[in-house]
Amino acid sequence: MNQMNQDIHFSAKHSQYVSSIHDNAEKFDPRAEEAFKYVQRA
Repeated sequence: MNQMNQDIHFSAKHSQYVSSIHDNAEKFDPRAEEAFKYVQRA
């Protein structure tokens, strides 16, 4: 029940672990992201 009382946004923003995941994530062209949004909805 303790997890229910934590601000996950604060924890994620200040976590070295989460930062490293985001820093190492594969980045895509924003135009490609927009094009594939349509396909994902279908």
